[in-house]
Amino acid sequence: MSLYNYSVIIPAFNECETIEQVIINLQHAFDKFISDYEIIVVDDGSTDNTASLVNNISGVKLIRHPYNKGNGASVKSGILKANSEKIVVIDADGQHDPKYVLEMLLLLDDYDLVVGARETFGIGRRGFGNFLVSKLASYLSGILIPDLTCGLRAFRRDKMIEFISLLPNGFSLPSTSTLAFATNGYNLKFIPINVNSRQGGKSSISVFKDGMKFIVLIFRMISLFKPLKVFIPLSCIIFIAGMFWSLISYYMYREITSIGAISVLMGILICLFGLLADQIAETRFAIGKIIKSQMKLNSQDTN
Repeated sequence: MSLYNYSVIIPAFNECETIEQVIINLQHAFDKFISDYEIIVVDDGSTDNTASLVNNISGVKLIRHPYNKGNGASVKSGILKANSEKIVVIDADGQHDPKYVLEMLLLLDDYDLVVGARETFGIGRRGFGNFLVSKLASYLSGILIPDLTCGLRAFRRDKMIEFISLLPNGFSLPSTSTLAFATNGYNLKFIPINVNSRQGGKSSISVFKDGMKFIVLIFRMISLFKPLKVFIPLSCIIFIAGMFWSLISYYMYREITSIGAISVLMGILICLFGLLADQIAETRFAIGKIIKSQMKLNSQDTN
């Protein structure tokens, strides 16, 4: 049974410069229109005085991690402790305007997931990486996903619980959750937002350090959600190329070269690997539904 109508989760790691103002802005925005809400700050092992500042703000629930686990781990902790079915996640660095939070929560009456879509990804390699994974996500899901990695999002808790075992502890939780909702037929809504520059602190994502993480994220997206949409086309291309090369070599030299034979075999193996990956993906989602049902039964027993 929900104790509040809405929950706001703020993952924070060394955000002492901004966390107070972010919470105050949220409280002012909510108090004008909504009274039945809770704010949950998850301090992810901060080494500054983020936790002590939050403790001095009335009406805020603080969850502390003993060490830094990652943004995704913080969001998951907040979800499991939330006392409402409608949840919004907002960054602690002051980049997101609270006015979007209210709009997104109200949209949850009609949608299961509402995501902020930034007008621009910025410039440089990080911007290109965000653009690339968003395009890949659109292809895998079959719907237009203008922004896959934005941290500002609202969702229904019971739906997110289905995918809690799939959600990573790192920065790719937004992308994973968005694709999970999209590929399972839930209702998504993207609203355009303007993002402010960071009001303090330092981003934990480095272009050079995390460049490989974007590549890993791409492979994770493919293997978790729609592997056949990648493996089958790739398999067909390699198989057809191998057959074509084999026919040409047989016509010209009356023999099939090793390159042609290997390409044909590789095409078949990639197809089989894709089928296996697809079955594993379906099994993962089935496990998520079992977890959701078990948590619902536990909640009913508690009440």
